[in-house]
Formats: sequence, C-alpha cells, structure tokens
Amino acid sequence: MISFLRQHFLVFCGFLLGLECLHAETPSVRTLELKDGLTPPELDGVLSDPCWEKAETVSAFTQVFPKEGAIPSEGTVVKFAHDGRYLYVAIRCHDREPDRITARDLQRDSFEEESFPADDHVQVALDPFGRERDGFLFAVNPLGAMTDGRIEHGGSTAKEWDGIWDARAQRDAEGWTAELRIPFSTLSFDPAKDSWGVNVQRVIRRKEEMIRWTQPSQSREGDWLDDIARIEGMSGLNQGLGIELKPYTVFRHLDEVDGEGSTELRAGFDANWLITPALTATLTVNTDFAEAEVDDRQINLTRFPLFFPEKRDFFLRDAPYFSFPYGTALMMPFFSRTIGRSAEGEPVDILVGAKFTGRAGPYTIGILDVQQDSHDGIDEKNLLVARVTRELAADHTLGAIITHGDPYSNGDNTVLGLDYQWRTSTFMGDKNFDLQAWLIGSDTTDMGTGTTFGGTFGYTNQPWYLYGIFAQIDGGFYPAMGYLARQGVREYYFVATYQWQINRGGLRTFELEVLPIIITRLDGEIETADISLPGLEWGWDSGAELSVWLSLKEEQFFEPFEIQPGVVVPVGDYKFQSVQMEYEGAPSRVIAPNMGMEIGEFLNGDIIAWNVGLEYRPSPYLHLGLSYAEQAVDLPQGEFTTRLASVNLNLAFSPRLSWNTLAQYDNESDSFGVNSRIRWTVRPGTDVYLVLNQGYVVEERNRLRRVGSEAALKAGVTWRF
Repeated sequence: MISFLRQHFLVFCGFLLGLECLHAETPSVRTLELKDGLTPPELDGVLSDPCWEKAETVSAFTQVFPKEGAIPSEGTVVKFAHDGRYLYVAIRCHDREPDRITARDLQRDSFEEESFPADDHVQVALDPFGRERDGFLFAVNPLGAMTDGRIEHGGSTAKEWDGIWDARAQRDAEGWTAELRIPFSTLSFDPAKDSWGVNVQRVIRRKEEMIRWTQPSQSREGDWLDDIARIEGMSGLNQGLGIELKPYTVFRHLDEVDGEGSTELRAGFDANWLITPALTATLTVNTDFAEAEVDDRQINLTRFPLFFPEKRDFFLRDAPYFSFPYGTALMMPFFSRTIGRSAEGEPVDILVGAKFTGRAGPYTIGILDVQQDSHDGIDEKNLLVARVTRELAADHTLGAIITHGDPYSNGDNTVLGLDYQWRTSTFMGDKNFDLQAWLIGSDTTDMGTGTTFGGTFGYTNQPWYLYGIFAQIDGGFYPAMGYLARQGVREYYFVATYQWQINRGGLRTFELEVLPIIITRLDGEIETADISLPGLEWGWDSGAELSVWLSLKEEQFFEPFEIQPGVVVPVGDYKFQSVQMEYEGAPSRVIAPNMGMEIGEFLNGDIIAWNVGLEYRPSPYLHLGLSYAEQAVDLPQGEFTTRLASVNLNLAFSPRLSWNTLAQYDNESDSFGVNSRIRWTVRPGTDVYLVLNQGYVVEERNRLRRVGSEAALKAGVTWRF
C-alpha cells in the first residue's frame, strides 16, 4: 500500500512539475532607465560607471557547444540601460586565463558569414517588434572591433547591413569587458511595446565554446528569435525628429592608358525620414558607389551565368524588406545588382532614387523606385520594386512582390509573385520546421508571359537536418530586375544530414550526408545531376573540419558547348564521377591553412582540380590571405588548365581606420587587378574612403601592361535631427 501511494505521489509530483514547466515564465531583465540623476555611462569599455552598479544583471548562461546544456567554463554578466536616446549594454566576460583570450581582428565587418570566426566575441540579438521574425544583431570582440546585421525571416542575418552605433572593449586581469551604445534612431521598433525580444551569445574561441542566455540548443543559431528572453522597460524612447541627412562628395580620376583620362568632382546625398519609429522614407540623389568592394573573381566551366553578390551600401541597407523566400539558387525575382549596372557589368548612373520601408501593424513594406540614366543606346529608365508581407497568424506569413522595368532594354518587363511561409519552433513539441511556397509570373515585351512556382521544406534540428526544394521555371519566364540561371527546367534538391556528437580525443562531431541535386527539362530529360553519396565530415575541438565525398554527375548537352576557347564539347549525355575533399584549418590559429581537391572524371575526360589557401594573422594589425586554385581538364576535344590566384592584405590601425588591398589574377581573362581601399570612420556615420583600382593584362614573357587606373576620394557625413 505504501509503495502504491509513493508511486502515485511521484506521478502526481511529476504532473505538477510538468505544469510548472509549461507555465514557466520567459526569462527577462529590466533595463535601467537613466533618470533622477543617473548619468549615461562613458563609452570606454570600463564598467565602473555608477549606473552599472544599479542595473539588473543577467548571468544564467548555458553551454551550447561543445556540450549542449552544460555549465559554461567561464562566467558572463550582462546589463542593460537606456536614456531615451540610446540603448547601453555592458558585458563582463570572465576568463581565468586572460592571456589566452583570442582577439586578432581589429576591423569592422571584415567577414561575411559568422561573427568573428577567429576571435572571442559577444553578440546581442534584438527583436524590437517581438514578432520573432526580424530584428538586429550587434557583436564586438575584445579589441572593440564591431560587426552587425539585420535579422530576417526569424533567423537569417544579412551581415551587409551597416548600422550607426558604437562600442568599446577592454582586457583586464579578470577577462574582458565591452560596452555597446546603440541609438534608437538606428533601430525600427513599435513604440507601443514596453518589452523587446533579446538574446546574448558568447564564444570562447580557444575552446570553441559557445554559451547563450536563452535557447541554448545546437539546433538553433544565436540570431534565431523564437522564444527568446525579454528586455522590459523599453518605453519613453526618442528618435528625435527622425530626420537623417548624409551628403557626400566624390573626387574621381580615371586614367585610360590607350585613351584620354578624365577627372570628375560630383556631389550627392541620402536623406532619411522616420515617418514613425517603424516606417522610413529614403531619398538618394546622384548616388555613388566608389567605396563598394570589388567582386571576387570566378572561373566558369558551366553553360550558365555565375552569381555575384550585392556589395553597394544603398541597396544593402534595407535589403531584408525586399527579400523573397524563393528557396532555389536558379532564380531570384528581384536582385538589386541589376540596377545601376549595364549588361556587361559597367556602372550606370542613378539620377535619383526613393525607398519606403518598414512596418505598419501586421504589414512589412518595401518600395524602391529608381531613375536610371541612359546608356549604351538604352533610354533613361524608371525601375520599380515593391514587396509586402502580412502576418496571417502565429508563424504564418503571406507575401507579394512586383517589379516593373527592364534595365537592359528599351522594352518593358513586369514580374508579379505571391509566397507563403510557415515557420515554427514547436513542431513535434520543440523541433524547428519551415515550409515555403511561391508562384511568380512575368510579362516581357517581345517575349510574352511565363511562370515559375515551387516550394521548400526544412527540418533543421540535431541530430537530423533535412531540407528539400522543388521548383519549375517555364521557358518564357524572365525577371529583368532579378537573377535567372536557367529557363525551361525543373529542380529537385534534397539534403539529409545526421550528426554524431563525439567529444572525445579532440574530435567533436562526425556527420554523414546525402545530397542529390537533379535539374531536368520540362519534358523530364535530365539536364544536370549531382549526387553526393556519401558525404563524410569530421569536426575537431579546434574548429578544423575535414570533408570527403563521392560525387556522381550527369550533364546532357542539347547543343555544342565551347567550354574554353577552341575546346567544344559535342552534343551528348555525359555521366562521370569524382572524389572530392576539403579541409579548413582552425580559424583561431595564427596560421590557418585550407585546401580542396577533386580527382576523377569530367564529362568525357578527366579532371584534377585543387586549391590551397592560407590565412595568416600574426597580430590584430595584420591579416594576410593567400589563395590559389587550378583545374586541369583533359578532354578528347582538347585539354586546358584554369588558374585563379589572389592576395588579400588587410592592415588595421584601429577599429576605425583600415587599409585593405586585394590583388587577383586569372588566366581566363589573362588579366591582373588590384583594388586598394582605405576607410577612416571619423565617428559613427561619418566615413572617408580612398580607393585605388589598377588593371593590367599579361603579355608575352609574363610581362604586365597597365590598361587603366582609377582613383577616388569619397567623404560623407551623417547628421541626425
């Protein structure tokens, strides 16, 4: 009888505990409002200001890697405060071995994907609307170097976004500290909400240890906004008049060796008006992109165009408002790179442009209208894109996009698309799952109409990761202001990955992956197939990774293809296979090598391809990157070798003054180019750029002949009212 009662008592207690967990409160912290004599902290990275002694603390961090749910090896404390104009964040990162803190990056935004891949750092994710869909990411390392991004679709960060904010950091005997100062005029938010979503993540690089305040799951990234903590007391926020002016002046000198040089002095400006804290109107006049980084060179051995990402600040700033969850790499209904460029990629002047972006109730809105100058026989054109999404219910979104205009012809082109997205973190209890579907049509002068439709699903969890795509692109579909790799095809894409957590002998993870990609014509005939079976990947505690896979491929040519000058592959169905390998060294090391190799068949011949690279970071002031890639192809129709080499030298004198130089060579164009750029951030929002571009062609006996140069000096200042 006693045993019976004990058993049922334990069940009852378990039931009550379960109810308690179901009703557990979301973790929260109250931001300290700086009033009644409390002055804002001095932004120096030293947390000795009186206000920080009164602020509430966050210290309940949990390990994500290497062991999910474990106690962190080092303590972390975070505090928040605001004075109506700025949000202040103080972070204390305890470290019992301060001499081993890893910090080698001194530049802002010197990486594209992960925040500070080689350094210790902390990052703060903010969700001002509390919708778990979009927000902002701010990160800083122990040297005070900063990076930021716009979070879109609940957990994908566009690192290209460059907000106006500031931070400082200091190292001491207890570890390191950081202070962030984020103007509310940099953020979009709902003034009716007193609480925002927030999460904080720290990385201890030498241990490859990641800890997080909330959502410490390996199935989720630090920029995921689902079910994160709350920061309370976010009321009485002031964005001023909401007016931002940024005039700029550009002095440019072009020197054409085989022609006349030219000198140009031009001026322009951007103006922003915060109509509400969540809606922004932007005007740009005589837009100039002198400071934009050059493209990384690529060599194309396929029949289809290569993709180069957008790098111009005007288009990147509000890019998430125009993003379309298309899922496939074959098509984008809108791609801002088509604006302000000719079909050959040369710059075309933008006379004036206007943007209207932000949120109103359940709607997210992005409207862009640009007047592009005439060029190469094409008249002055007006180009329009509008994107609207609406929240239907929790986790469900319906969207629409329209583009009108053809930047590459005197004809017209209109694209209209609809999309639906369901994204949840409670699938089967606590699993991540997302589902997307889209339908897009186009109407083009002299080409008629065409459509594309498709869908994706994603089950992104541990240990299973599953993702699939289906898309159909009709032969008449043409998005003139978008990106299109192929027409008249269907795409089938699926990836399944299973990861084992090893955590023994320096080996952290082992993954097994299957990845089939099949692209057919509309009649079902295979055009391209690439099946990785199996893919094996090892990950070490140091951060190094090794991948090996067998690639089974098929390419069917329905017309002859000139793969290289004088080498024509005839019509036929080619089936071939190869073994591939990639190695990436630990990014936190002073010297981080990487390499890749492919050996096997290629079309109806053979290929030996390899690439090597080296990242050398002896100090925060110097970063040297070297890379070389070679593809040796032997076909019955001929043999050829492609070569691509680059040298990247980055010098950083402080987090606000840097000098980056990129030199690139490829034997397909037989040209050598150098881009050198100095950036000085006088204060947040005020930047001076000095850019030099040099172009050379390689002649006999490997002599270089200069074919042109360009020098540009650009200065811009931001005033906020």
